[in-house]
Amino acid sequence: MVSGELRARFFEALDRESGSVLAAARVVGVNRNTAYGWAPKAGIRGRGKAGPARHPGRAAYERLRASGVSRRAAAAQVGVHVRTAQDWDPAGAPSYSGPCFT
Repeated sequence: MVSGELRARFFEALDRESGSVLAAARVVGVNRNTAYGWAPKAGIRGRGKAGPARHPGRAAYERLRASGVSRRAAAAQVGVHVRTAQDWDPAGAPSYSGPCFT
């Protein structure tokens, strides 16, 4: 079990090391796997960036889809693959209409 003091020292080192989880783990003497486990639980995803990453074109894609543009056309305008666009569409959105083997 790791103490709260060690965890606090790790997050202080993380600030000093410009958000580098690996460098902060080395400074404090914590196993890197432990450090990489602490970071997401604290809302850090690396290099001090908070929260989950979001594609810069996703908001534009969602606006295009809401205005009635097809998935393929919206994906092309934003510059992402059609399969990525399919992942971005909400559940229940029209997608492949081929045979379904269940």
